[in-house]
Amino acid sequence: KSASAAPSAVPSEGPSAEGSAESVLSADASAAPAVGCGRRSGLRWWEQSDEICALSGFPLSLLPYPPFKFQVGRKISPDGWVLVDGQCLILKVLSEWNFEVLGRTLTRANVEALDEYMRRCKLGPWRAAPAIQAFVLASRGDVAALVEWEQRKGSAAEKLSKLQEIQRVRQGKRRGGKAAAPPETSEASFQLHRLLQQQQQQKQQQQ
Repeated sequence: KSASAAPSAVPSEGPSAEGSAESVLSADASAAPAVGCGRRSGLRWWEQSDEICALSGFPLSLLPYPPFKFQVGRKISPDGWVLVDGQCLILKVLSEWNFEVLGRTLTRANVEALDEYMRRCKLGPWRAAPAIQAFVLASRGDVAALVEWEQRKGSAAEKLSKLQEIQRVRQGKRRGGKAAAPPETSEASFQLHRLLQQQQQQKQQQQ
């Protein structure tokens, strides 16, 4: 991307995307405790689980890595938390740039727990905190940060699409038939953001 791209063209989610990103980093960690990869007795304990990821619909027992224990509150779950595919969670957050997950907004503690989960499980370079920091800087006029943020977002969208395809195939093999139709991926959302960004840039150039 050329340096002529205006940092102010960063797509927003809601009335103040920068504000929502900053609030994630500055939120009081005690407001909503982050719970990462819970340890239980026995290796690969989740393979005995009959639970389905609330985000992807993929059986947790088929995950090649442990699920993420996500704090949601007792209004959503009697236990106050649910087990989800942590890799799917962070990829959806980054690619869709939406911090509303299962009815609640991510806190700084959640972001830190997710990033630590990705590191401990060795699930790739995708991290939420660096992307948020890049977005905030880009919103303030840092062109290099804008490029970094777009790269992180685009990389997450591409990885999420691949992950969903892999999980679709695995579910199909488990059922002994054809793979189920793929769910709607974040790629369409990502392309829409790009289109809106281009339109905004064109309007600014016309002014």
